[in-house]
Amino acid sequence: MKKALLILCLLLSLLLILCSCGEGKDTVKDTDTLTETIADTVADTVAETNAETAAETVESTLDIKEWTIIRSEGASEMVKKLLTILQSAIAAETGARLSVATDSGAASGAEIIIGKADRTAADEAAALLENNLDYVVTVSGKDIVILGLSDIATYNAVNYFIENFISDGKVIFPETFVYKDTDNLSAKYVPTVATPNRYTRYADNEGSEIYGAQHLQGMTMDDEGNIYFSFTGIIVKVNQQGEEVGVYKVSDEMISLSTHIGNLYWHEGKIYIGLGISKTSLSKHKRYIGVLDDSVFDNGYIQDSEEDPLLYGLNIAELSIDRTFTNSDGKAVARFGGGGIDGITVGKLPGGGYILPAGYKTDEDITASDGTVYKAGTVLTEDVEVNDDEDYIIAVRTQGSYDTYRYDDDNQQIMIFDFDDITEENLLPMTYERVTNDDDTTIDIKYNMYVYCGYHTYGTQVICYDKTTGDYLLWTYGRSKETNEYPKDSLTVIDGSKKLYMDVVEVGQSVPQDSEHYRIAMEYAENYTDINDLDNDGNRGERLIGWHATLKCVCEKGNIDNHDAIAYGDTGYAARICGINTALQGDNGCISLGNGFYYIAAQSNDDTALREDGVTTQKAYGAQARIYYIINNNGAWEFTRVTSW
Repeated sequence: MKKALLILCLLLSLLLILCSCGEGKDTVKDTDTLTETIADTVADTVAETNAETAAETVESTLDIKEWTIIRSEGASEMVKKLLTILQSAIAAETGARLSVATDSGAASGAEIIIGKADRTAADEAAALLENNLDYVVTVSGKDIVILGLSDIATYNAVNYFIENFISDGKVIFPETFVYKDTDNLSAKYVPTVATPNRYTRYADNEGSEIYGAQHLQGMTMDDEGNIYFSFTGIIVKVNQQGEEVGVYKVSDEMISLSTHIGNLYWHEGKIYIGLGISKTSLSKHKRYIGVLDDSVFDNGYIQDSEEDPLLYGLNIAELSIDRTFTNSDGKAVARFGGGGIDGITVGKLPGGGYILPAGYKTDEDITASDGTVYKAGTVLTEDVEVNDDEDYIIAVRTQGSYDTYRYDDDNQQIMIFDFDDITEENLLPMTYERVTNDDDTTIDIKYNMYVYCGYHTYGTQVICYDKTTGDYLLWTYGRSKETNEYPKDSLTVIDGSKKLYMDVVEVGQSVPQDSEHYRIAMEYAENYTDINDLDNDGNRGERLIGWHATLKCVCEKGNIDNHDAIAYGDTGYAARICGINTALQGDNGCISLGNGFYYIAAQSNDDTALREDGVTTQKAYGAQARIYYIINNNGAWEFTRVTSW
């Protein structure tokens, strides 16, 4: 009826126009053109109306129970999980629990297709997409296609469908929606390979003896989808098919110095490493930013040597020299509870810059975020935001074991280094001769960033940067001591939308006088002063000043400002802290895939675990790390197994 009325109105309009026209030749030509235009409009209207009518017919007559949810026969664990999520969402809203099938059977003509599948409709939908996180929700006949170019994109597509087209007790036929990752900020590849655990010292085979490796320390991915796994003494490169491409091992001489390859990060053809030298026979422990060219993996297995070194590095002077102070008992005490290095990444400053406080005296010309220029020597009358869009090397200072009387170890200290400070001239090879001498070239810390979240056992192990959100994930071993005042969590997140701000660093100076630890807390706190005069007030003897990051809320409260400021235990320092004790911990490795998705290596919670060759072996300290996707879904952290073992 609707179509007939529209056509009738158009024909009546044409008749009126024809009746009012003159008989001239030119007029006839115009009328012909008008007739053709209206005819085209009628045809278009009929087509559009037919499509609308078809959609209305489908929506009104198709029984939702007739639909089948389809996935690929070889679908990943994540897609299988998404299928169950969609099935449950439809059942909760409509009361109908749809049947499930794979694409191995014949098409029924009324299917909800999840992810890539052997269906023409799925192929046509996939052709609309380009980048890793692109996804589409569309209709083909009576089929609905919900598909992304990666499992993560398909996850987003399913969530979009549930939020927009399942409501009011029914499933609505969707209009085609295509999401494009136009900035292409997500990872180009979504890895699915397993950790090559045969290289751990806990794997009972020849591999550990040959390579001298220990537990999994970290992992990173290059622009071609290859993954590099660090096993303390070696780095293994694996391609997207899980095939071993190459192995790098440190020299025997460096192994004798207890060389520790911690976490690592690939950036523009170089692998940056949190590198430690811990042999007690050295006059002092040394910490380095290690640099390894990724071309060393081109020839399979290779071991470094003193004669032709491959690994280069810069000594972090602050960790190697200014690492301890002496307490009243004559004991050497590690500053901030430790002085190692492990977690490392490349990223930008949180919030894309920092805030200079009112009263700060500029020592150089400063251009504020709003374009205002403050000349050198200006005393600021208000807080001023400054943008900084540079990429930096970001590394974490690790901590030692827990002491109940210490209050100077409640910050995670994050070191930020400038790429411009690494040059061919000062980057020296990591050899036994160089390390055992005291003529190291050094690199200075550009920014010390503090995150007050309470002590974690050995501090942050893995730091993971999401370049789409700017967030930094801080993975730890958790808080194992019952006497620890803070919540039992293993993951905190730096808010990537909030700029760094300058403030006093809490190192125990707020412990109340009635605390049994007051005396020693004050004694330790006196060793932390603003020796670098960060705030430019000329007072280097005042309390330590530092750059502070803001924690992100990772729980159901939604915003860190919704948390109460709490002074935990005897700290006397009220702070808003939000963290979660995740079911699985990413302290063995984490790769950001963009937009809040991560790929982690997590320890098994079983007493025993399977090696890649199927042999059962005793679990030991990260030896049997398995690979999971982790998804932050509005504060609900979900884990999906990638590996089958």
